[in-house]
Amino acid sequence: MTESLSELQIMRSWLDLFRRPKANQDIDIVVIVVGAAGAGKSLLINTAVGCNAVIVGHALKPCTKRVKSIPWDYQGRKIILVDTPALDGEECSGTTVTFEHLEKQLWKWMKDAKVQQVAGILHLHKITENRITAPSARTMTAFHRLCGANADASSRIILVTTMWDRIAPGTGDSREREIKAKYLAPGCRVTRFDKSADCVHRAVDLIIG
Repeated sequence: MTESLSELQIMRSWLDLFRRPKANQDIDIVVIVVGAAGAGKSLLINTAVGCNAVIVGHALKPCTKRVKSIPWDYQGRKIILVDTPALDGEECSGTTVTFEHLEKQLWKWMKDAKVQQVAGILHLHKITENRITAPSARTMTAFHRLCGANADASSRIILVTTMWDRIAPGTGDSREREIKAKYLAPGCRVTRFDKSADCVHRAVDLIIG
């Protein structure tokens, strides 16, 4: 499926944020967490901060209805984890969560929070999916088209595979290899989230390290 021009424009606007130079080392480091419903965004954030900072959904409909920021003191650095509505086209509080909808929410949050730059994106994907779902494929294809010539931006987009406890290791390994071969731009990196804090640290370190 080919992503629309509007989706490419939105992803390009996100990447523009990565290219802005840091004003100083004391500013908050903003990491946006995106993914489809049930991918584990809220669980990852709660695991990072060590408490139930956001609601973890267990039903079919996603719980996160708007952009929410969660502060996290990580190894002496001020991290802001940004939880986002599920990027899979499902209804969320009466509004379809599209690229455009999420982009508007992010820009409004950044304006209200006076955020000037974004360090990177953690894009969560359920390894239990036997194929890349259409919205996820569009997202990763957009990353590929827009990041391919920009190694620095590519390195700040981390694909985090989840649900490893619900799949046979061999099957999961095979799907992970397929994702790397077909959907990721050169420079983009993949890591796994097994519900442990160490996995979250590893993913964030790929962005800020």
